[in-house]
Amino acid sequence: MKGKHPTVIEMDDRHWAVGVIEGIAVKVLTSRGHYTKAFLIFRDLMYQMEEYPLLDESDYCQREWVPGNHVEILREEKKEKEEIFASSRRLIFTRRVKM
Repeated sequence: MKGKHPTVIEMDDRHWAVGVIEGIAVKVLTSRGHYTKAFLIFRDLMYQMEEYPLLDESDYCQREWVPGNHVEILREEKKEKEEIFASSRRLIFTRRVKM
């Protein structure tokens, strides 16, 4: 996200009906028409999430067994799914983002 020509940009949009939607914009192609490294990582993560919805099971298990964390874990999972959906939706429906 740093540098003159970043391949990933954090974005947020605000709307009176739904509040704040946070996501990322991922540059898909380089100027030569090759996939960017960021897009390949994002694509691999999306495939991995289709197979099994946890990216880091050991972290999940550690937080799961701390007393009182069950409600917080459910909130975090919901937020992560919303962020991934917003990110993938932005990637699919965004035609061009100046980077």
